[in-house]
Amino acid sequence: MVDGNPQAVGTIRQALEKTDEYTVIVARDGPECMQQAAEKPPDLILLDIHVPGVDEMELLRQLRSRSDTSSIPILIVSVDTDLERMAACFEAGADGFLIKPFDAAVLCRRVRSAIARHKARSIPRYAW
Repeated sequence: MVDGNPQAVGTIRQALEKTDEYTVIVARDGPECMQQAAEKPPDLILLDIHVPGVDEMELLRQLRSRSDTSSIPILIVSVDTDLERMAACFEAGADGFLIKPFDAAVLCRRVRSAIARHKARSIPRYAW
């Protein structure tokens, strides 16, 4: 999770870790996100698009350009509902968008769904 807001981090961490399905690792900025993702690729990245000092579009492009992070699902978390900005995030490589505030159950379903879609795409398909 890349988010500079401690309150948002706490809320999201509590919602996800309460399910006992997830461990939330927090990066405060883009370089920390890239380092952590390279060291141990996560199942999913939650990216707040208003983290000070982070160009979220550049971070998305960097994550998508590296072989070790290119397929990690990325959900954008934001209070921003500007459709052009959302479209730009999708064009830069985002897989989904969550508008704050959101219900904890919705967050868990979106995370679970994004990870399941990613795993389904990763399974080799054979034709007989």
